[in-house]
Amino acid sequence: MDDLVNSAYTCNNVLTIVEAVLVVTSDGRNMIGVLQGFDQTTNLILEKCTENVYSPSTGKLEQVELGLFIVRGNTV
Repeated sequence: MDDLVNSAYTCNNVLTIVEAVLVVTSDGRNMIGVLQGFDQTTNLILEKCTENVYSPSTGKLEQVELGLFIVRGNTV
C-alpha cells in the first residue's frame, strides 16, 4: 500500500486528514484503506481498500483489491 500516503489538506477552512487505517471486523477480516467517512453507527467508508487474506493452499498472506468499500458498523 505504498500509494497510501498520510497527508493533510484544507478545504473551506476545514482540515481533512487522509490516512490509511486498518479495520478488523468481528468475523476476523483485516482491511486496509483510506478512511473517507463514518457516521454515528460506526459505518465506515474506505477508499483504495485491500483485504489481507491467508491462503491455505500457498501458506501465504495475499492482498485482495476491494476498491471503494463500506464496512457496516455492527461488524467493527
